[in-house]
Amino acid sequence: MKLERYKESLVDLNKVLEIDPSNVLALIEHGSIHYILKNFTLSYEDWNKASKIQKEYEESLTDLNMLLGIEPNNVQLLEQRAYTYEMLEQNYEQSLEDWKRRWKLVRLIQKFSSVDIIIY
Repeated sequence: MKLERYKESLVDLNKVLEIDPSNVLALIEHGSIHYILKNFTLSYEDWNKASKIQKEYEESLTDLNMLLGIEPNNVQLLEQRAYTYEMLEQNYEQSLEDWKRRWKLVRLIQKFSSVDIIIY
């Protein structure tokens, strides 16, 4: 019975990873299930990939913090940092603050701009 549930979970996680191959949480869970099923090579591959992606997000966060120190009102940088915080799952409060600040800036730009900006 448990074996079937693990296999079902792998199917679901495979779907998630098809859509988002960089999903660190899905990779970790996928690797954990492979480990439980004694597929150690597959488990190592998943965990290794998750670790590399995690490091890329951490490096990105360092760069974004530096750039926002130079351009604190750059809406694209704020959006990217908010997303990066979410992906790292380490600072949801800061992510939310970045999103709020971004939207506030966008509204100000729209209010005082004669040019329409695209919000995505």
